[in-house]
Amino acid sequence: MAHFQTQIKAGRETLKLAVEVDKRLRTTARWVLHGDTITLRVPTTMTRDQINQIIEDIAPRIARQRKRAVKQSDTGLTDRAQVLNTQYFNNELTWHSIRWVKNMDRRLGSCTTGGTTDGDIRISERNRPLA
Repeated sequence: MAHFQTQIKAGRETLKLAVEVDKRLRTTARWVLHGDTITLRVPTTMTRDQINQIIEDIAPRIARQRKRAVKQSDTGLTDRAQVLNTQYFNNELTWHSIRWVKNMDRRLGSCTTGGTTDGDIRISERNRPLA
């Protein structure tokens, strides 16, 4: 089986999908989401039907998680991030959602990479300016 690329629908989003054969994998596939691209690594023995089943399982998970993250996103925080991105980073930074969270006692914030939450930024409520 050769490498191939395609696009899949995950909710309202269209994501790129790159499937790569990985000789180190024996029985299970591994996938990661970065931005709008899913990289799916599969063992050499995996059939096209098995790959299609994995894709069918991944897409709804990604859609659910990203929909939830967008609902929780804070528009004021997103607007401020865009201003900082323009001012300091020449609009090179990307993210999926940004939100305030209450459960960060030791961190100021975090951002996930890979998986269904790729590009979700969480900022501790302790950093929130007083109104």
